[in-house]
Amino acid sequence: MPDKDPGMLILLWEGLPSSLRAAVMSFVVATLRVMYDGKEPSFFRRLLEAALCGAIAMAVTSGATAIGIGGDLSTFVGGAVGLLGADKVRSVARRRFEREAMK
Repeated sequence: MPDKDPGMLILLWEGLPSSLRAAVMSFVVATLRVMYDGKEPSFFRRLLEAALCGAIAMAVTSGATAIGIGGDLSTFVGGAVGLLGADKVRSVARRRFEREAMK
């Protein structure tokens, strides 16, 4: 099959906006992490966790781009969000906002 050129996949990946690359990366990493942990027996909950991580990564990446951090670094942030998971990101954000509200 002559159309199996890995260069095309690289071009496709590089052509995506950084926020979408981060969301895809986070989705894949979160899916693998949840499958490896085995704490979520339900396929639907695994899919939901991965989708939440992807959405958080897209939001973080868009925010990072808005403040001047862009490109590959924002994709890294998306992968990190996928590795941490939606619950961990939520708890860290909640503690941060509560600390700011106390000031």
